[in-house]
Amino acid sequence: MNKGDICVQEFVRVADFLIKSGKVTIHRGYILAPRNVIDRLLAKNQYETIEIKLQYWKKLHWIDADTDRFTKQVSIGGHRLRMVKIDIQVFQTLGILFEDILVEK
Repeated sequence: MNKGDICVQEFVRVADFLIKSGKVTIHRGYILAPRNVIDRLLAKNQYETIEIKLQYWKKLHWIDADTDRFTKQVSIGGHRLRMVKIDIQVFQTLGILFEDILVEK
């Protein structure tokens, strides 16, 4: 499996885990997760640093983020918070396209 496959697999698994956890907010087509939660999940598979992984995600538009950041300011329940915004359509599409690498072997 190449680095691209691993990156896609990790992204889809992280997004899937977050949705199934029921502990994240889903708002306007995005999974909103605190950066520290994303960092903990990305630290588990160390083929690249967390920063590099998030750079890939941002450059590929898998996440929506402010310039020079991996988070975006959002309003949840009247509070302004910085969150990692994971695009649900990207997650779903990659899950379909790469389902063969996502199956546990």
